[in-house]
Amino acid sequence: NGANRVFMFDANGKLLTTFGGKGSKEGQFKLICAIVIGKCDEILVADHRVQIFSRDGKFSRVIPDQGKGQFCGLNVDSGGLILATKTEKTQSYVQVLNSSGRLMFNIDSHHDKLKRPSGLATTTDHHVYVADLGNHCIKKYRYK
Repeated sequence: NGANRVFMFDANGKLLTTFGGKGSKEGQFKLICAIVIGKCDEILVADHRVQIFSRDGKFSRVIPDQGKGQFCGLNVDSGGLILATKTEKTQSYVQVLNSSGRLMFNIDSHHDKLKRPSGLATTTDHHVYVADLGNHCIKKYRYK
C-alpha cells in the first residue's frame, strides 16, 4: 500500500506488471483499501473512490463518487453488482451499485449501526456478509 501501486503476479510469483502511483488523478491512488476482480476480468481498486482497470492494468474509468468518505471493502457478486463499504464522518453503510457503477441503494443498518465496515463477501442468494471491525462482528444483509 505504501507504494500506491497494484502489483500483478503470475501463479508462480513472477511479477507481470504494476500500475498506479501516488496521487488523486485517474489511475493514481491515495490509500488503497480493497481490490477485486469484476465479472469481465476488470480490476476494481478502492481508495476514496473506485477505479476500474482492464485486466492488463490500463485505466478504464472511475465510478462516480456517491458522497464523501473512504471506501473500506469491495466485492462484485456473480451477477456483476458492485458492493462497497463506505465510511463517512457520521455514518457507515454498504453501497450497492449496478455494473456500470450507478448507485442503486445503500444498506444502512438503522437499528444496529455499522461502525467500521470492512471486508465483504456475497452469496449466490443475494446476501452480503460485512466484517464490522468497530462492533467486532460479522453482519449479514439481504441486498436484492
